[in-house]
Amino acid sequence: MSSCLLPRTSKRLDQALEELQLTKDALDRCRLNYKLMKIDEGKILFYTGLSASAFSQLLEMIKPAAKFMSYATDVPEDFAGQDPRGRPRVLCVEDELLMTLIKLRHDFPESDLAVRFGVGQSTVSRIFSAYVRCMYFTFKDINIWPSRNMIDRFMPDAFKDKYPSTRVVIDATEFRIEKPANP
Repeated sequence: MSSCLLPRTSKRLDQALEELQLTKDALDRCRLNYKLMKIDEGKILFYTGLSASAFSQLLEMIKPAAKFMSYATDVPEDFAGQDPRGRPRVLCVEDELLMTLIKLRHDFPESDLAVRFGVGQSTVSRIFSAYVRCMYFTFKDINIWPSRNMIDRFMPDAFKDKYPSTRVVIDATEFRIEKPANP
């Protein structure tokens, strides 16, 4: 009798697993994630401001540090030398970086990103803070300022006359605009 039930139970389990996989695939298509975005380079460019190849290069530079990054603001001394990550990650490194770049480019609210990526708002906040710190420590030694010769070579004539010692012009003006509900 029990040998008769085994094939039917196995068949039902297989059907349930298949249904579960279909549901997971449908949810993945609804979520914003790198796996789906890399198919359409225009989406990566729109959301991050980077080409797909630039995103990949940035990812390769960040990945070694990101794998062992702590989302906690400070790690207790009791955990020194241990893996500081705490809870298991909800998102892969690619999606975490994608979320961070989207936040930097578009300044979407954390609650919006939480819905788009299928995580909690506090998770978005911790990931964003951790990645900004990680990028700072990864890129802090890169010289972003051009040389004096380069500035003089490309400075507009109007600036050369009025502001000959100009080294950099910083515009930190930010304008908030209302976004239409139906663009």
